[in-house]
Amino acid sequence: MQQKMKKQKMKKQKMKKLIQWMINVSVPAKPKLALHSLEDTFEFLELISNINVKHQVMTSFDVELPFKDVLLDEVTDSVYNYATEHNLTLGNPIDVLLMLLKVHKSDIEILFNDAFYRQIDGVVMGSLSGPMLADTVMGNGTKLVLNASEKRLKYLE
Repeated sequence: MQQKMKKQKMKKQKMKKLIQWMINVSVPAKPKLALHSLEDTFEFLELISNINVKHQVMTSFDVELPFKDVLLDEVTDSVYNYATEHNLTLGNPIDVLLMLLKVHKSDIEILFNDAFYRQIDGVVMGSLSGPMLADTVMGNGTKLVLNASEKRLKYLE
């Protein structure tokens, strides 16, 4: 058991370095994948603090995406599709980044209550890549809502 835990720790350290590198390489794409993503509530408050709402109509769209039901393959495929459609330069061929995204979620063992569990799909809570993937999912959801509402607004005018 002790040797298996040591082996898992070494594997986890290598994976952490790989994921951190992948995230750093993907940073230039983040604003394009999640157009309306903010870092935190303070950034949101700063953004809306000077809005003059007199004679304006404010609209709020709720995007409900059950993260537990979003398959990681769907997210990685959407990153891949966006990067290839927009010819994003990410420092490496996009095929390499797609492979790395898929590798970091496969063959992962998690130690919980002295028992090992194998991760089958999704992203482990607390994963370094979680925020990047969540931004991508929310960016896609927001884009769908805004595209649908734009069509309706044109119809109403």
